[in-house]
Amino acid sequence: MSPGNCCPEFHVVGERDLRRGARVPDVSLFLPHRALPPIWSSPPAPMHLARDQTPLWAQRASARPSRLAATLPYALAFAVLFNVGILSTFSLLVLLLPLAYIAPTRLAYLRWGKGTFGRLLVLVLRLLSPTEVVLSAGQGVERDWVERDDEGKASKLKLPPKVVWVSNHTTLADWLYLWSFAYLSGHSSALYIALKASLRRIPIIGWACHLFGFAFLERKWDQDRAPFAAQLGRIAEETNRGGEEERMAFLLFPEGTIVTENTRGVSKRFADKSGGEARLSCVLEPWQSTDPSTPLRPVTDFKHLLLPRSTGLFFALRKLARTIPTLHLLDTTVGYPLPRPSPPSGAEPAPPQYASEFYTLPSLLLQGIPPPELHLHVRAFALRDIPLGDLSCGSEGDEDGTPGERQAFERWLRDRWAEKDALLERFRTEGSFVASGGNDDDDDDDDDDERRPGEVSWPVNLRHPLWEAPAAFAFFLPFVALFALWHWRRALLTLALASLGRRLGTQGGEHGWEDPIVGRDCPCAGRGLEAPAPALTPGAVDKLAGEL
Repeated sequence: MSPGNCCPEFHVVGERDLRRGARVPDVSLFLPHRALPPIWSSPPAPMHLARDQTPLWAQRASARPSRLAATLPYALAFAVLFNVGILSTFSLLVLLLPLAYIAPTRLAYLRWGKGTFGRLLVLVLRLLSPTEVVLSAGQGVERDWVERDDEGKASKLKLPPKVVWVSNHTTLADWLYLWSFAYLSGHSSALYIALKASLRRIPIIGWACHLFGFAFLERKWDQDRAPFAAQLGRIAEETNRGGEEERMAFLLFPEGTIVTENTRGVSKRFADKSGGEARLSCVLEPWQSTDPSTPLRPVTDFKHLLLPRSTGLFFALRKLARTIPTLHLLDTTVGYPLPRPSPPSGAEPAPPQYASEFYTLPSLLLQGIPPPELHLHVRAFALRDIPLGDLSCGSEGDEDGTPGERQAFERWLRDRWAEKDALLERFRTEGSFVASGGNDDDDDDDDDDERRPGEVSWPVNLRHPLWEAPAAFAFFLPFVALFALWHWRRALLTLALASLGRRLGTQGGEHGWEDPIVGRDCPCAGRGLEAPAPALTPGAVDKLAGEL
């Protein structure tokens, strides 16, 4: 039965078939027991769903039944884990803040903070919203790009060390999984993200993002250009200070927002208004789109994506390319499994479904309803393969390029987005970004991670939980330091005030004021002049410290 003729039902699949990565006839549906259980519970027995049963992940978040008793433990666990973790990270950043203003130590300061928070995100997902990330690779990625541990599990990815990173923006939870992917690739402690300026005002989290060196944008290029250029300059400076092996990943979402029914409508209206300007080459193989002989066909809109904005990405690539010659563009395509919609009752087609309707931050973190799988396709492009224009000119302020250079890059970016849209169409119909073609009769089951040829699954988890789990909370050292500061506050205040008093007394003695140590008559007395403030004597210092 072809995928298009499947009924919206669940099928019983054997455990061996699931482990081999076999796809059920209704390829857009995945059984919920494929997701990993929380580490504090034993793995449940495989569940075989009846035809009239629908897993919670396959229901829209707004239509799910109320499950207060079942979700309350998740909410409480998230409140404890995340709040303690983010406070640990923020306290670490505050206590070590002087290191951020010293050039030789600033890079280490950023690594510690981001590395701690990256481990926290992976730990929270592992405990509260466990799932598997199914990885596949395309153009520009090494064939043996996955490193494995002694057990044969994916432990690290071989990707270019310095990248500008773009991705489609499907849900508000994307950044959780992309940061987890950065943890696997080794970029977690060197990650920078372009965020909306309004996020800077979020207490603790927004402040931490500011200390991380993230770029905050108002989405108005006239206002954003100067601070964006300055931030990119700082990123390049810090990266180059770390040497050739230093990693850097600057993440942008060219779509600007997540895909919803409303934003899809806005994107379609813009594409329709553009008319003939939106002629793209809709092909899956990247090298075909760069061949002048490749025929182009008009594309007025994408089916699964929004039209990308090229201005900020073009500017960032040109700005960083001049100082980081080994820079690459990393492109990830994220796919969330969606239930197959019911066949239309009449002539009306089935309404489109959006991942943002099924996977929300509350449902993932507070209700424990993760996607059964998350698919992620990776491509990499060297600078020489991207039409960035003339980079030989080293003068400041020409990162905007000429109108012709900007148009060429916009065309190139839209071609890449057309390829991503075609990949997502394959994912919706086949359940994978990788084309089918493997031998289903192959009995080699030594590698449990392999699914379709070219796919590798990574259960989101820390590499070394025994030490990385406490490292996600900075080993609680910030709380120990804060407790010590509070416990010794009187002694520290006494020392500080005594030192200040001696310093003021020394300066006052030069002007005839009373020295708090040796004492001196004030020459101002009897001359109608205002006497100086009373001196800070040791007794006054002890009294003030005692009151505190």
